[in-house]
Amino acid sequence: MKPRQRKVIGGKFSAWHAALLAVAAVGQGSGVAVAQVPVPPVAPGVSTSPPNPTQARDVVTEDELKKLAQQGNTLSAMLAKSTTQAPVAARPSMESSLYRKSVILYDGEKHTVVPIGSVLQLPPGYRNRVVEKPVGVFTFWPAFLERNAAWLGAWEVPLRMAEGDAEAAKKVLTATAKDPRVLVAVYRGGPITILEPVPETSSKTKSGSGAPELNQETKR
Repeated sequence: MKPRQRKVIGGKFSAWHAALLAVAAVGQGSGVAVAQVPVPPVAPGVSTSPPNPTQARDVVTEDELKKLAQQGNTLSAMLAKSTTQAPVAARPSMESSLYRKSVILYDGEKHTVVPIGSVLQLPPGYRNRVVEKPVGVFTFWPAFLERNAAWLGAWEVPLRMAEGDAEAAKKVLTATAKDPRVLVAVYRGGPITILEPVPETSSKTKSGSGAPELNQETKR
C-alpha cells in the first residue's frame, strides 16, 4: 500500500506570500522603500525647513542709524524755519520816495517814518528824536508808537484840518498846547499831512500879516 500524501492547504497563497517577502527583502537591502510616497519637486532657492520662531531680525547698523538721525534733524530744522520764523519789516531803500518824503523818528534803537507835515509839535527836549538819515532797525508806525508812548503821541485830527481849515487847526493846536510829548497828526489811526491854511482875504492879509504857518520845516 502506498503511503498517503498530505495535501497542503492554501499552497498557492503560500507561494505568493513567499514571493512578496522576497521582494521586500530585496528592497530593504538596497535602501529603497517599497511603499514610498512620491515628493513633489521644490523650486530652487526655496527653503523646505519650517520657520524658526526664535530667529532674530535684521540688525540696523550704526551708519544707518546716523543717516536716519541726520534726516530727522534736517526735517525738524526745515519745519522750525517755516513755522517759527517771525516776519521782519523790510527796511525801505534810502533812494525810495518813502524816506525822501517823510520825517524820520528815532528812539535810539529803532526808527519809523511819518509824512512830512504830520508833526504837530516838537518840544525842544525831543528834537534829537528827528534824524536826517535812518538809524537802527526800521519798524512800522503802530509798533514804534507803542514802544515810545512816554515821549510820543498820536493826535486824531478832523479831515477839515488836514485839508487846510484854519478854524479846525486853531482848535486842535489849542488842545495840544499843554501836551509835553512829540505829537503826530493822525486820521483814523494813520499819520496824515496837515496842509497850510488858506490865507484869509482881509486887511491883515493885504498888509502882510497873515495867519501863522503850520508844519514849518523842523530845525535839525
